[in-house]
Amino acid sequence: MSRSRAPSRWAGLGLGMIAFAVLRWGLVQARPAGQPAPAGPPAASPPAPGMAAASDARLRLLDLFPSAGGPVSHGPAPRGLSGVGVEDCAPCHAEIAAEWASSAHARSWTDVIFQAEYKLTPEPFCRRCHAPLVQEPAGEDSASRVLAATLAGRGIDCAVCHVRGGRVLGVRGRGDSDHAAASDARLATSAFCGSCHQFNFPAPEPGRRPRYHPGRPLQNTLREWEQSRHSGKPCQACHMPQIAGERSSADRPRAHRDHAFRTFEDRAFMASAVIVKASARRRGDKVEVTVTVTPGAIGHAFPTGDMFREAVLTIRLGDQQHTELLRRDFALTITDDARGHLLGEVEDTRVPARAARPWRRRVVFAAPAGAAPQPTAVDWSLELHRLPLDDARERGLPESLVRVPVSSGTARLPGR
Repeated sequence: MSRSRAPSRWAGLGLGMIAFAVLRWGLVQARPAGQPAPAGPPAASPPAPGMAAASDARLRLLDLFPSAGGPVSHGPAPRGLSGVGVEDCAPCHAEIAAEWASSAHARSWTDVIFQAEYKLTPEPFCRRCHAPLVQEPAGEDSASRVLAATLAGRGIDCAVCHVRGGRVLGVRGRGDSDHAAASDARLATSAFCGSCHQFNFPAPEPGRRPRYHPGRPLQNTLREWEQSRHSGKPCQACHMPQIAGERSSADRPRAHRDHAFRTFEDRAFMASAVIVKASARRRGDKVEVTVTVTPGAIGHAFPTGDMFREAVLTIRLGDQQHTELLRRDFALTITDDARGHLLGEVEDTRVPARAARPWRRRVVFAAPAGAAPQPTAVDWSLELHRLPLDDARERGLPESLVRVPVSSGTARLPGR
């Protein structure tokens, strides 16, 4: 298999979940031969241009979420409820509870890929978004450990988003006859998602030398959405579509937002994200293939999220194969004050949320020589890899867990 370019990764770094990748950088010291270490802590890089709107919106959410996403303090159980767990909400919201149970939010802590990475370096930074109910600092006694494990296992549950100060929050604030409720329109905004889906590389912990450029985007999904043609719609419009729901006791459909939080598991949803077009033609003893990928229903870059997540476009002609990687690449780059080098993004080959030109690649294959049968078509496939396959194998994870099919097709090849 051929690759379009050599990956500019540093040794020992795999995918990991977004927050965890930052922590691993503090442990990996990748430097080209002869490259000196930074001469003292370099100055932090300024935030990326255009981040002000997203940052201002998140500031207005600080009474709901800390700037780091967690830990979340939901307060006492609302009047009318004995607790704030999913089991306390399910009797009246069974359909929503079932949707949530199938979601990535329910698995934010127990996800196998996340846990494989987290075991390497269990740091608080990871827990703040993946286990936001765990309070800091957590006690070291056995009872505190059991409590922390229980809270972590709840992932991002009902209380994380919907309970504050003894009230159940909703966009409309309905249900006050059953429990204390309040209206909060912020739940329907993209900024509400931003604390865990839009953030910069943090400053290093006290006493630890920085390994990356602080202040530059680590996860940039909200900013990508602002630049997309779908910026007029919040995240919830696509990831939490309105559904009719089951019939209530009054025999009327109970409409609600889908709490399955559509992502990888919804294959039709994934297929609609981008539009792939491929064409092929003969040029003498060569076959030239052109593939374009443009945003479809997606409202951010493809792929987005985890900084090491990648899409893999494979083009095949007979037994020949070419692979293109759509991802962010990182390497050591000079600091703003020219005093050293830190890890920073050096290339982004993903499909942007909006661009003047489509993402396009042109590939040339050798046509079979002589009287050999001539191919009549070129096949292509697009996958999203939650973890690079080499890293998955190192962690003993099956490829089926990390490979997510997006789309595939065939480009007919005209005869001679």
